[in-house]
Amino acid sequence: PVVQYSIILEGGHLLDDINKPGVASLTATLMNEGTRNKTPEELEDAIRLLGANISFYGSNENITMRVSTLARNFEKTLSLAEEMLFEPRWDEEQFNLAKSRTVNNLKRNKANPSYLASNTLNKLIYGENNILSIEPVGTEASVNAIIIDDLKSYYEKNFSPSLARFIIVGNIDQARVETALASINSKWQAKDVMIPDIKVPEPPEKSQIYFVDIPDAKQSVISIGCP
Repeated sequence: PVVQYSIILEGGHLLDDINKPGVASLTATLMNEGTRNKTPEELEDAIRLLGANISFYGSNENITMRVSTLARNFEKTLSLAEEMLFEPRWDEEQFNLAKSRTVNNLKRNKANPSYLASNTLNKLIYGENNILSIEPVGTEASVNAIIIDDLKSYYEKNFSPSLARFIIVGNIDQARVETALASINSKWQAKDVMIPDIKVPEPPEKSQIYFVDIPDAKQSVISIGCP
């Protein structure tokens, strides 16, 4: 018997500064790397001892904490999830490693035709000055410019229960869930967070074809899209 649940925080990449995209994604990544009282290794061991899985990840429109646990360990796992949510470690070493991994992935993606097609399509659909024209992890230049204080600032401004949803399924009843969530509900103070309206350009008057020329490419990718 297992329980799976998610805490979904609206915003994500939409709340990134267009001049420094990738902060939301890196914030989510670093939330996995230890807590105030646990090193990354100690946190990993604590999760594994419960037979659980807890992970943060960022996307275009939200940051999500996803948890899977044995039903009998629900409260213990939720306690760890609460610690991760409220007491991130902000480990400098893990921050630098996460930045390096992201930049290396972006460099590798330059040789990936699907990635190039998707990026080009997003820029054509949303326009250059739209946050959604940039992928959530950012660009090489923006990621290299991010400092750990940017992550702390994003967390302080945008992690609010007013943007959060808790979705759960599994071998558990509502009363037990509500009792277990009492601690999070009492600690988490709401903040005034405004998610910006995203303006999508009007569809083009006629269909157009765009090419991304990769010399000596061994394959082609065709992407078809509209706003």
